[in-house]
Order: sequence, then structure tokens, then C-alpha cells
Amino acid sequence: MRYLKTRFLPLSAVLCASLAAAGDPATKPNFDDLFGMAEAHAIEVFGAETAQCLSHALEDFNLALSGKDPVNSKSPAFPQLLDGGTTFWDGACYKLTIFKSLTTYRLADGSLVNGYVVGPSLQLHFSPSASRPQPIARTRFVFLERRAAT
Repeated sequence: MRYLKTRFLPLSAVLCASLAAAGDPATKPNFDDLFGMAEAHAIEVFGAETAQCLSHALEDFNLALSGKDPVNSKSPAFPQLLDGGTTFWDGACYKLTIFKSLTTYRLADGSLVNGYVVGPSLQLHFSPSASRPQPIARTRFVFLERRAAT
């Protein structure tokens, strides 16, 4: 057990420092950036209730970009954190996935680059019979370490 503690603590310190160093993305999208129209026009296109839901989705998306939990959607009481910390959130007309996913890339020389993919991915769900939605995402890779080929 002591071996695991001595191996895990430095890695967790590097991870926390790397995620903090990634910082707040410089620009957060506004309604037009995320949905391709002004919020006033969305009321005409989608109706007031759905436009309000889209506004909540935007707020939660921007909170996730800032590293904060969404306020307009709910997550399971005990989310499964199997891949490094990815969480799932359900809103009235959307599903928000906040990635913190362990990722490894193998380079051409055989060395490995380890890190995390972090950031929000939003899928709109207006009705159960709607077409399959494509995600709106802003993820990035956070570097942890490079290991030489063995």
C-alpha cells in the first residue's frame, strides 16, 4: 500500500497542477456563437420555452469551461468516474458531458504522451423522436508527461 501512495501522490500533484495551468479559456461563447442565432431570434424559431432552455445550456456550458459545476442541469447522485473524472449532466433540452478523460497518444518513435482531454460537450435533445444530435464541444488536451519508448 505504501508503494501505491508514493507512486500516486506525485502523479496526482502533477495532474492538479496541469489542470490548474490549463486555466480558464480566453473566450466563452455567447448565444450566437453556440447556436448560430441571436437569442431574440431563437424565441421566434424555437419558441420561448426552448429558447430559455438553450440559454440555460449556454450558461452550463460556460460554467463547465470555467471548471465549475452546471447550475441548470442535474447529474446522477453517484456518477461513475471510470476514465479520470468525466461527468454527465441532464438539462430539460440538452445533455452536457464534462470530459476529464485520461488519454495516451503513441508517437511515431514509440514514445507515449500522457494527459487528459478536458472540456464540455453539449448535445441538444428537443424531443424523443428528434434526429440524432451532433455534439457542440470545446475540449482540449492537457499534457502530463512523455515516456520514452521501451
